[in-house]
Amino acid sequence: MRFLLGIIVGAAITVGVAYVHDSGLPAQSAQRYVNWQAVDEGWRELSARVRTGWENLSATVDRRLKSSRLHASDWV
Repeated sequence: MRFLLGIIVGAAITVGVAYVHDSGLPAQSAQRYVNWQAVDEGWRELSARVRTGWENLSATVDRRLKSSRLHASDWV
């Protein structure tokens, strides 16, 4: 568990340091660590895929619940 937490904290610190470094530089600087426009585009694509997947999963569960005439209270 500590190992996983260490990986998460390490990644957060790495991204945070890169963001702080890049935010202090002019917009067109060649010394930037990260292309933040590409990160933003990738994040938007990922969140759209996750949202679509969640909607599909919810619709599938709803259809199966309606077809089997089960209610959410039956699962408890």
